[in-house]
Formats: sequence, structure tokens, C-alpha cells
Amino acid sequence: MFSEALDGGGVLDAVIAQSEAQRNDLWRLRESVAFALIEDKSSLKSDTAVPVAAVPEFIRRAEAAISALVPKARCTPFGHLGDGNIHFNVQKPDDMAGAAFRDHWPDLANAIAAVSLELGGTISAEHGIGRTKRHAFATATADTELALMKTLKAALDPDGLMNPGVLL
Repeated sequence: MFSEALDGGGVLDAVIAQSEAQRNDLWRLRESVAFALIEDKSSLKSDTAVPVAAVPEFIRRAEAAISALVPKARCTPFGHLGDGNIHFNVQKPDDMAGAAFRDHWPDLANAIAAVSLELGGTISAEHGIGRTKRHAFATATADTELALMKTLKAALDPDGLMNPGVLL
């Protein structure tokens, strides 16, 4: 499948490890992106998923949405592109203070979620919902589904001891 995508123009550039050492080096490079973004306290971290075929369109549309909200913001999408899971992170423009950029986080996160949902994706992939995506989750989830989740939560955790206030 990869060869067909490469031959057909669906993949413009790729690196294939030729040894275990190269494989380890590629993984180290990939993980260094995550560590760099973690160190950047002003960077908006995002985790979403779209159908694999929609990944390029998602990246294009999410970048356009971000640019419209914060011109010169730097989009850093990476992740599990083979399964549609994308860590669509956004870094502040070079000429903007971190605190000022963090004020834009809610709008940026909503824009990323909106593009994902429009393309048949989700607002979260492997990292779940938590406190950060509670509002987006409630907006994107049918009332009957939310009611069922609340009923199950109450039945399994009547005293509210498990992750109180995190999702429901």
C-alpha cells in the first residue's frame, strides 16, 4: 500500500529505516517533537482523529482556521497519521508573548475540534476528554448519550469519588 501511494503521488517524501539503529533514530526524532512542545509552555497541545483519507484535508483546513484566528501562529501537526490520530499542536507567533497566546487557546481548540467534526472525526483520540475538552464534548455529544453516561457514572460511582468533575 505504501509503495502504491508513493508511486501514485499520494506520498511526496518518505524515509524508511534500513536498520534497527535507523528505526530507533527515527523514533527518537519523532519523540523529540513531543518533548519540545511539552517544554514550550505556551504551545497549545491537541489530540484529535479523523478518517485516514481526511488527514490532508484536516491539516489544510485546521491550519487555515488557526491562521484566521492568530496570524503567524505555527501549526505543528504530528502523530499517528497512519490511523488518523493527529496531535495538532499550535505554537505562538514569534512576536507574541506566551501569556497573550494562551488567551487564544479556547478559540484555537474549538476551531481544531470543529474541523475534525466536520470531516467525520472526533474531538479527542488517545488522550481522552478530561477537563479541557468537557465543553466541546458536551457540544458534540447527543443529549441521550450524555444522559446515559451520567446514569452509568452515578451507578458505578454513587459517591463521586472517581475523577470528580473531570467529565460528567
